[in-house]
Amino acid sequence: MFQLINVPMKASYVSLFFVFLWTVPFVLKDTTLAQNLDSVQPIYLTSFRGCRKTVGVSGAAWFRSQREISIGRRLYRTVANINSPQQLGRNKPLAVICKIAEPGEPPRFSQLQLSLGFNDEQRRTTGGSIRVSVYSNGNFKESKIIIFGTPTNWVVDIQGTEDLGLEFDCLNPTDGTYWGDKPSNICPTLYFLDDTIQ
Repeated sequence: MFQLINVPMKASYVSLFFVFLWTVPFVLKDTTLAQNLDSVQPIYLTSFRGCRKTVGVSGAAWFRSQREISIGRRLYRTVANINSPQQLGRNKPLAVICKIAEPGEPPRFSQLQLSLGFNDEQRRTTGGSIRVSVYSNGNFKESKIIIFGTPTNWVVDIQGTEDLGLEFDCLNPTDGTYWGDKPSNICPTLYFLDDTIQ
């Protein structure tokens, strides 16, 4: 005849306690990871401290600016701009190099997201276009031409990049006077809508 064995209640509580202690670290680890992922903030190239102007007039290459502008009769929020009347013009290019990985450390960024455009308000100076070129470790990657009426968006593969370079060339100066400059000598202000690296 079989006999039921009664397990003492204290033993059951002890077993449950050890199971609890074993699972808590994994729960906390997953929670901490989720919190860290949620707290990751975008990194903007124009706010990167390792950037240096290599070609162009003295002063800052670009300015952080958060404002709403109209592009193609739609509103967009900017993150930065290049004050083109002072920085860019006929035979007056601008080049910037950003060190995004220190020597000896593996490059941690894999892509650059860019979105650029001109404010519709600047149409009083008709024409105007800027070519933006991207370089990785001194090697040309690709370029886009920015024109009025629509933002230019693209993603650049920057895997393995230590030195990230951007060059800006005023291809088609404006046809009207702007801030006292002579006609056809300058390009309109270039606005960054996005310039995150990840």
